[in-house]
Amino acid sequence: MQIALIKEPDLFFGKNSKCLDPQVGLLNFGPHGGSSMEDDKRISVRAGIIGTRRSIDKTRVWLDKLKYRIGAEQRTRTEYKGIDYPGMRTDSPLRFEVVVDKNCCAEIEREFVRGLEEHDRRERITMTLNRYCELFDDMKDAHPPPNILLLPIDDDVLKLCKEPYRRTDKIVYQHREFGDTSVSLAGIFDFHNYLKAQAALRNFTTQLISPKTLAFSEQKQSAALIAWNFSVALYYKATGIPRKLADIDDMTCFIGVSFYNEISHSGKSVRASIAQVYLRTGESQVIRGEAFEWDEGPKKKERTPYG
Repeated sequence: MQIALIKEPDLFFGKNSKCLDPQVGLLNFGPHGGSSMEDDKRISVRAGIIGTRRSIDKTRVWLDKLKYRIGAEQRTRTEYKGIDYPGMRTDSPLRFEVVVDKNCCAEIEREFVRGLEEHDRRERITMTLNRYCELFDDMKDAHPPPNILLLPIDDDVLKLCKEPYRRTDKIVYQHREFGDTSVSLAGIFDFHNYLKAQAALRNFTTQLISPKTLAFSEQKQSAALIAWNFSVALYYKATGIPRKLADIDDMTCFIGVSFYNEISHSGKSVRASIAQVYLRTGESQVIRGEAFEWDEGPKKKERTPYG
């Protein structure tokens, strides 16, 4: 057996400056932005917020905290190097800011949340998703539309909609397993995915924010790392390219291949998917393959699909 170590590639940041580390590169050179030689471009991201009055207020306070430096925690049991978060402002190394547009904020009424208590959990999820979709439709009249919609989930909504005996804060309408015909007709099964899909159908880019994130209380992430991850994700979704691979010629791309289960009203199938295709420009796309039947093998324990 021969084992070879593939060298980690450099990344391009502002003015095509190279760096191996994503955070160090952003600190020293700023985001790439998609244009290789733009001089010190500063960006303001117009954000809208949909949530309860409480979650909207918490988000505003949280965004104010992200304007300033957050010291990193040194954690010996993780690979995180502990790089301070510099703050999300136009005069910081990140070179962009988030400005909440009050004309793009919509409130889920406290009376609506209280009314959810009268229904079972699945009805609560459906009602909540329908209310979000109504507010998405109202938001379509905003001119100009926001660059990104922030969706902070209210603590009470989460408690009423999540599974009560699970530690996770993920809201699941119905669990699905490949081959289980009893759930094949369920239109909703994951709150997060359904909500983002409905927003995308209305041409909104969204970022869901959990109550733990707003409180900087994620167990596996320090406050600085939460801020880093949110800022980079928001920049990518709302404006452009924070970084891209360096030293790739025009005839090269990187791909990742995976398989996934597709459950629809017409039945169930497996598809091969090129999960991401990364080009030299920094652009990426998802390509879905043809459906095929999964031969699980004679012992029905084979986990590798064969087309």
